[in-house]
Formats: sequence, structure tokens, C-alpha cells
Amino acid sequence: MQVVDTFVFFDDVQYIDRGWVNRNRIPLDDKSAWLTMPVRNASRSLPINQREYLLDEGVRTIKRKLQTVYRTMDVSESFETINNLLDFTDANVAHFNAESLRDIAKRLGIRCRFVNASEVMNSQEGLRGEARVLELCKRLRARHFINPIRGVGLYPQAGLMTQRSSCHSSALPHRHRKRQAGQCTFQLLT
Repeated sequence: MQVVDTFVFFDDVQYIDRGWVNRNRIPLDDKSAWLTMPVRNASRSLPINQREYLLDEGVRTIKRKLQTVYRTMDVSESFETINNLLDFTDANVAHFNAESLRDIAKRLGIRCRFVNASEVMNSQEGLRGEARVLELCKRLRARHFINPIRGVGLYPQAGLMTQRSSCHSSALPHRHRKRQAGQCTFQLLT
């Protein structure tokens, strides 16, 4: 988020079961632990913005796990921040995730414009995959596309520079640059 002018939430794409939309890993000793927010059972074809979290169950479990994992660290300020994020009452997966990222960006001093893909173009237009990404970039007048997983070299034929993003400490605000390997955003919020 720190390196972009506009951050696009792909809120109207298909929800992928066991993907990263509702879960993440946090460091735990020499391994990692999953933080997973359970999603209400629904048709596999429903997009992210039509799925709902099971907030009561998920919030309790995540808070317990974070307290267990970070019990020996002085992260009380971070716990307050995470508790505030988890207390967001809209169970819609897209709304909950977008609000969490907006809040984290604000707390870290990251300034960029946030846009939902569904606000830029209608998913009923029939564009999928690469064609959809290119059309979104065109409508947003993007000259550069940054993808957190893949994307390097995908769109040069469209005159769009691409790169794979990474979480290097130089991209973070000054007070967070002493990031250690394996450190997660939760630890950076202190």
C-alpha cells in the first residue's frame, strides 16, 4: 500500500476456499501459525463481496490465539489496535477486509486511495483474468501494476509496467523500518 497511488480491492472475484482472503500466517517460535476467520458456508460461485464471516466464532478464536502467541511480548498497544479491527461489525468479507486494511494503513501513516473493483467496473461485463485487470488499469489510468504474488511481465504488451511487490522495510514509514525477518504487521503496529 505504501508504494501505490491507488490500492484496488478485488471484491467481486470468486472467493477461493482455503485461500488468503480469510486467513494469514503469523510467526510462532520457529514455525508459523494460521489465523483464520471462518466464512459462512455458501455457494462456491459467490464472489468475495457476497460472502460473510462468522464473526462471533472467528473473533474469539483469533483474539485467543494472538494472546497465546504474543503473551511474552510487550504488544499491548497492538492488541488494542487488533481488537478495534476485529470489533468491526459488518460480517461481509469484502467490507471487513477493506476496512481492516484502511485502518492499518492509517495507523502506519500510509496514504493511498482505496477503490473497490466493483465500483470501477461491473463484474457482469464479462471480462475475466488478464482482460479484466487491463480494463481496470485502463479505467483507473494506471501506468504501473503491482501484484503481491504474480504479475511480473504479464502486461507489457498493453504498455503497463509490472512488478511483484514485497514487504521490504524501506517501503514502510520511517518508524517501522527496523522490521526483522518473519515480523508481521501486527508487531509493526507497536
